[in-house]
Amino acid sequence: MCDKINQYKEHFSFLFDDIENRLLCVNLINMGDCREIFQGLIRYYVQSAKDGIDYDDMLSFDVKVYAKKGSYNEFSLLADMHKLKQAIKDSYGAKELEDASELALVMTSKIRCFYKNPDETEYEYAHLTFYEMASSEDTGASRMDAITTGISLGGITSGTPSVLNADWYKTGFGTKYADAKNNQLIRMAAYYNAMFCVAFSGSSYEPNSSIFTEIEQGQEGQLGKIYKSSNWVVFVDPKVDLSFFQKKGATDDELMIIHYSDQYTSASGYDDITVTKKSKQYNEIISDQLQKKGVTANIDNINGIISLFNAINGGWMLRLITAKKLTGAADSYFSREKMSILSAIKLCMAYYKHPNITWVPISLEEMLRVSGGAGLSQKDGMLSAKNLGFEQRATSDDILLVGIEGPKDNIKIYLHPVEVKIGLNQLTVIDKAKEQVKNTHKGLHDALWPDENRDALERKLSRNFFMQLILVCCEKLKLYKIYPDENWDAVLDEYRENLLNERYTISNAMDDFIGKGTVVSFGTNVLNKSGELDAEGICLLEMPEKLGSSYMVLSAKEIEQDLDLATKELPKRLKIEYQSESVHIPEDVTGDADEISSNITYMSVSEVKIDGVSKVAKEPAQYGTDNKQTESEDSNKNEEVAEPRDTIVESKEGMQVLFGTDITNGEPLYWCPNDTEQIFHTNTGIIGTMGTGKTQFTKSMITQLYQKRKDNFECDDIGILIFDYKGDYNESKEDFVKATDAKILKPYHLPFNPLSLTKSKVFKPLLPTHTANAFKDTLSKVYSLGPKQQNTLFQCIIAAYAARGIMPANPATWDNTPPTFDMVYSLYANNEDIKKNDSLAAAMDKLYQFQVFEGTASKTQSLFDLLKGVVVIDLSGYDADIQSLIVAITLDLFYSQMQAAGSSKLNNKYRQITKLILVDEADNFMSEGFPALKKILKEGREFGVGTILSTQFLKHFGAGEDDYSKYILTWVVHNVADLKSSDVEFVFQVEAKSSDSQILYNDIKGLNKHYSIVKIGNSKPKYIHDKAFWELYKSMFPNE
Repeated sequence: MCDKINQYKEHFSFLFDDIENRLLCVNLINMGDCREIFQGLIRYYVQSAKDGIDYDDMLSFDVKVYAKKGSYNEFSLLADMHKLKQAIKDSYGAKELEDASELALVMTSKIRCFYKNPDETEYEYAHLTFYEMASSEDTGASRMDAITTGISLGGITSGTPSVLNADWYKTGFGTKYADAKNNQLIRMAAYYNAMFCVAFSGSSYEPNSSIFTEIEQGQEGQLGKIYKSSNWVVFVDPKVDLSFFQKKGATDDELMIIHYSDQYTSASGYDDITVTKKSKQYNEIISDQLQKKGVTANIDNINGIISLFNAINGGWMLRLITAKKLTGAADSYFSREKMSILSAIKLCMAYYKHPNITWVPISLEEMLRVSGGAGLSQKDGMLSAKNLGFEQRATSDDILLVGIEGPKDNIKIYLHPVEVKIGLNQLTVIDKAKEQVKNTHKGLHDALWPDENRDALERKLSRNFFMQLILVCCEKLKLYKIYPDENWDAVLDEYRENLLNERYTISNAMDDFIGKGTVVSFGTNVLNKSGELDAEGICLLEMPEKLGSSYMVLSAKEIEQDLDLATKELPKRLKIEYQSESVHIPEDVTGDADEISSNITYMSVSEVKIDGVSKVAKEPAQYGTDNKQTESEDSNKNEEVAEPRDTIVESKEGMQVLFGTDITNGEPLYWCPNDTEQIFHTNTGIIGTMGTGKTQFTKSMITQLYQKRKDNFECDDIGILIFDYKGDYNESKEDFVKATDAKILKPYHLPFNPLSLTKSKVFKPLLPTHTANAFKDTLSKVYSLGPKQQNTLFQCIIAAYAARGIMPANPATWDNTPPTFDMVYSLYANNEDIKKNDSLAAAMDKLYQFQVFEGTASKTQSLFDLLKGVVVIDLSGYDADIQSLIVAITLDLFYSQMQAAGSSKLNNKYRQITKLILVDEADNFMSEGFPALKKILKEGREFGVGTILSTQFLKHFGAGEDDYSKYILTWVVHNVADLKSSDVEFVFQVEAKSSDSQILYNDIKGLNKHYSIVKIGNSKPKYIHDKAFWELYKSMFPNE
């Protein structure tokens, strides 16, 4: 009860937090004396008090008990204060009676109980309904050998199974899959149950008959009323399995299983099953996520995804919905992560498919969570996180693939952990994932199949729990028709008895073929499939990020066919490699062994022809020693391929910028803009309220970049353009100018021409028209020009080009001296046909009167040529419209010249940095939504261009289409006055409303001056003491 209250409250937090509702309506149907429900309510109030929740903020409950008159009910304690206090005291443990007295008063005021007639035609609405299914009044006799056994380990452990037999779910003692012939204890138990049947049913003795409680499969009338009146229906201790709730067909209001709690006994029972007919929201969240990734899905696809969630880890789906409710976005990090795990499962099931091996995917998170369900210690047991080593080192909590290979008398179990990553997965992230996989593989083998004490009872119980877990997962995968081609029945029928009685071997033999585990990386920066099996035995499969969504709607067979088209780029497949090892090849057969063995059973995948040249990575992936021949063969083919846009070079290591000192360990924290393994691109967000040290940090960063420019990769210079809104970088700041040799430009006769034509290596037709249109769009956005005014401006610019002999359709004329803005203004002012008393006239006059740009073309130069070292455009003191116009026009020109300059140089690790742009107090400009800034942020990496945006609040980065924050990989967060939890969750990629989120939120609000929290790429947040500019300057000029 307590758990369900918290699940519901978390899942529908908007009902309780956003609209401040504090009432939860609960129906209790066929729940007997309701003792467990009442104890659950006590635990809820006790736990809330322990968590420091104010009494006024605790939930109230309206409880409707549908029961016959005169029957005892535990809610009667609400009328007996003495007994209620004693019940609360029992839950409190060592707490004082005064605490119980206070809580008793709270409970009597917050719980209202109503007794209802169970035969009413309709039940009243409830958020939660708890229902215990009624079994048949009369027990029935059935054959024990027709009911799945609950016995394992030869009778050491047992459970009570509930299985569908004819149209009834029967619960009792079964011997199906039990080795009764060879086990005296089981035979004795069977005889006892047969005699019990005679004693209590009056039937004659049958050695294979036993008493079973029975629940009819069809209870539509009663359940229909419950489903209609309730949001969630919780079946308590159901004597049925999940198949009871499966319906044929698929409609929007189809009954949906949203969560269940497994007992994980060999009976495969459930503590509770939660269902709903209000399933529309669950379909919508899946559909929204897929649509956001450009994946089309029908209702069958969506139902299949929900089924896969339920089969692997139903809790993920609940938290998926919660993540959307809390963040307002389907594409939260949690959503992407968990949905990508489903794609990874499908990928691995297809990739490792083999006719002799059944692979069962298990959620490692779920395995650890329920390890106490079979009587194992969750804290110190063999399968606890502590014993597996999960608390001491990085491990995986994603997926464990369990391979089961027959035959029945020689079963081998293979353990293969899978870690899934999605996003900008840099080398450090991949390396950590490999370490997680390696540690998980070792921890599981050490716990389940150690070299010493393997036959100890605790080891056997742990393995038995593990085998039960495998069987339960198989049953769910079969029920939900996931991978219908897999031979689930072999595991569930043929192998079950041996799996539950320690007749198998946990083997490492498969490690030679597929490695100890797999890292699946759905990378933002990955364009094609590739992979490798490294020297430590970890398989890496790198896939484009979109496949993290699109694979969810494909069948295993479709994914397998897709993988067959990437044979050269991926490590050799298990179905070929393992078959070639196990099939005997007669001595008189000649030829290549791999080819012969694969052709015995399969068409060789290598026979699939792929037209054209492979477009995978420039550097071939390494799969093993036989790859050398492939490399040499491919090298001849690649000679005809055009050179990639990025120039591959070898050179020195790059620049290192000291951000500050890590206050947790005293180590320096360096930002390495050239190192693509640390940071994929250099776009940086620096946030902090005024007076927190934000500008000091930024100045230090710029100064170090200038001072370290000699270390730039394949270049000894860098161009840094600063838009200075407040005068923090102009000549009044002599220390900064001295430290950086900064060149200060005023918005007067700026020495570059916004109408100059920049020809790129890729020919662009009608270049003058595009340049004129960009200038027109920028001016129009700043001054809100109408369509007619825009056309007038555009025609004046085209006329100015014509006056210089430049014709848009004639590229031969584009090298002529371009017009300046002064010429455009002259044409505009002297044209008597143009109306002059409008906003266009005001804009033209202002721009001309301020003489922002140089009016003589021969005195201008290329903006890119101008950017050598540090160049500051001092905007302080100018009107906001002039500031925005200068920044927008300059960035338009910068973008076109950036593209014309071409890609920067790089090798496997380092990329040249050519230019950096700093927009100080960037909120002044970002709010205008000019497209050039976004394009530079998005595309600059290829050209070695980075952007630094400094502002006071994260909200300044915008949202929706104008969300600049999604292009930022480095964050430096100082104390922020106006901070939201959602800001923290986005920047630091932590789960919404989690403890990590709250800790970071509080820490940011408490940061002192010159202290910040830094996140570089996918690394964990670092708490640092900034390297302030004044401190840097003092070290540079110690005698001043």
